[in-house]
Amino acid sequence: MCPGAATLCLSLTLAATHVQAQDVAVLERYREPVTRLRGEPFGDADHYASPTRIAWVNQRLVILDRKSDRMITILDERTGRTVQRFGRRGSGPGEFRAPWDLAPATSSNAVWIFDTSLRRMTLVDLDASFDNGTFTPLRMIQLSGGTEINSVRWTADGALLGTGTLRRGLFAAFDTGGRELPARGEFTYGDRRLPITALQEAYSSRLATDPRRERVALAMDYADRLEFFAPSGKRVATNQRPFGFEPTYVVVGKGDYRHAAFTGDSREGYRGVDATSTLVFALFSGRRPRDFKNDAMFGRHVHVYSWAGVLRGVLELDAAAIDMAVDPQARMLYTLVHDPEPRVVRYRLPAFTRDTP
Repeated sequence: MCPGAATLCLSLTLAATHVQAQDVAVLERYREPVTRLRGEPFGDADHYASPTRIAWVNQRLVILDRKSDRMITILDERTGRTVQRFGRRGSGPGEFRAPWDLAPATSSNAVWIFDTSLRRMTLVDLDASFDNGTFTPLRMIQLSGGTEINSVRWTADGALLGTGTLRRGLFAAFDTGGRELPARGEFTYGDRRLPITALQEAYSSRLATDPRRERVALAMDYADRLEFFAPSGKRVATNQRPFGFEPTYVVVGKGDYRHAAFTGDSREGYRGVDATSTLVFALFSGRRPRDFKNDAMFGRHVHVYSWAGVLRGVLELDAAAIDMAVDPQARMLYTLVHDPEPRVVRYRLPAFTRDTP
């Protein structure tokens, strides 16, 4: 008989079903072709403390670094030159506490910065938001409700979708003024006998959209699961999973404070995701924290999928990265690495990723 509470025993049983598939420190053997890429350092590495997010925006690279004194850096994508650095710590206009995600704006020259601590979206025009070096937000949106949100994307119907620790649904939804709308999609992962908040933690994810915002890709943090949705939340496809592992965890805590605690067999899944009109790029770790400690969240492989979930190929990087971005034509891949120092690394992508002939 399993000792302890029923939810704890059930969680251990669920975890055990996947241990056999996770008997190595890192999953990196593929049946699909693997293309090895060699990168080159890009831009000035002196700016960064611990960068975590990168996005391509109209021939600029926008980089989040919550540990830096100026938490946002903008690079010229063609030359690597630093265009702007801004984002002082605080809660006033133009300030940030915990900038967490980058979401492309309707304007090709703007990007939204989501601060998870302030629950605030800040719109940055990469040119007009700066006057004599001083940053002035183009617009700010305060998100209502109390749902913990981690990843956000705008969709073609004008809604902002977010993933996080939800009590219902798969996506939190907000209108353009920040008012919370009914949740979208159905959460179907794990055993529903467990607390929904613990399941949401175990199956946490990050989002990307195609350039027209008509399709949403959801990449799991602790599984090699990548799924594709319409803005309504309707699931339209699931990826061809290279390994088929799920989160391994137990439920701890009491009452309304029960949450997921990952076991020694837990494994990092997708650490970054970006998309073009025809392909989805997902940065994959496959590492166990017990073997790699804090480096487990870094990945050396990028899985390239069609929007129908077909695995088109695997890219192997020469340096482990924590996030990545691609340009709209899928000609260049940009990654954030921390070893031996925090920096941006640029890779030229192979011909099979091209959106155009």
